[in-house]
Amino acid sequence: MYTLTRMVVTVVFEGLRPGDIRVVADPLAELGTTLHAVMFGDHHGRARSLREELHKREHKNVFFTQAAHFQPLYGGTRARYLLPLGDIEEDADVHDRIESIASLEPEVFARQSIVSLIGLNTSLLSIDVLHSQEDREFVLEGASKISRSREDLANEIFAYPRETARRLCDFLHSSVDEWFADEWLKIGPKIRAERTERRQRIEKEGVAGILAAIPTSTEARDPHRLVFDKVNSTYVPARGEGILLVPSYHLSPHLFVKDYAGYPVILTYGVEPSTVDPTELTSRRLVVLSDPTRREICRAILRTPRTTSDLAERMRTSEPQMSRHLRALREVDLVSGERYGRFVMYTLNSRVIATLGTQLLAQLHR
Repeated sequence: MYTLTRMVVTVVFEGLRPGDIRVVADPLAELGTTLHAVMFGDHHGRARSLREELHKREHKNVFFTQAAHFQPLYGGTRARYLLPLGDIEEDADVHDRIESIASLEPEVFARQSIVSLIGLNTSLLSIDVLHSQEDREFVLEGASKISRSREDLANEIFAYPRETARRLCDFLHSSVDEWFADEWLKIGPKIRAERTERRQRIEKEGVAGILAAIPTSTEARDPHRLVFDKVNSTYVPARGEGILLVPSYHLSPHLFVKDYAGYPVILTYGVEPSTVDPTELTSRRLVVLSDPTRREICRAILRTPRTTSDLAERMRTSEPQMSRHLRALREVDLVSGERYGRFVMYTLNSRVIATLGTQLLAQLHR
């Protein structure tokens, strides 16, 4: 007989003051998340069109080669320096944030890198890979069990920490200049709006204001804590550095908790498309989908992006009527539009559809 154990991450709030829970909008954190979403497959549906666009670019091989080389640093256990190390300036410049990595001491850069290289989500304060052969061998063994590329990157960091940090920063700078600056113009306002709303709700409601942003969390007492359903189990005690909430657009549908001693606990969560109450948003989506034409639109764009004129022709309706249907679907984030020249291609946000129920998604797949 098998016993199923619930896998959860527990973050303790006992003893924290209201000012110890802060919310920041960080372009560097979102850059790391976006690189992760681009490199780690279709479970990040919001990055699908961006991923396709990058694959079409003239210098795609250069970008994806560099992105693959540094990929372990923004994998599932993000390097700590790609997240806020403390409070940051409002609307901080992403290039300035990138340069904060280059200014780290080599020992700090190496230590924060190896945590992600060997797949840990907590700090290794006692390890010294720059001076201890035993510590280096420990990390190399852990990295080699995951992939040869991780082992190679670990060796590079051990031998040339400053130079590797510089190369990483140069890659991040070029990513901003070539494509992320445009992406941030689109998604930055959503993240900043969530930051403002979350601050207001936490000020009024305390921990309940966090619960509203993360439906998979539950509140518990003795000690006062939040419990999140995850695929791993971690217990994060309250610390004097407090907790930083970092809203993200491309992280969705995941939740990310980073516990690294000496720095605030990071709780990164996906921004929903609207700041309305989740129950109200679900009701609006169901109302929009009660129209059979809109359900047919969803079915038509589930696997193949299509334009307004293409959809209008397929469904034997006018383009203005089709535009009204698409606008209704966009307003509740059920479809996304990506411009290609003078055309806009519409795709289904199947992740959002899935939150409404597997039966509905199965119906669209028929």
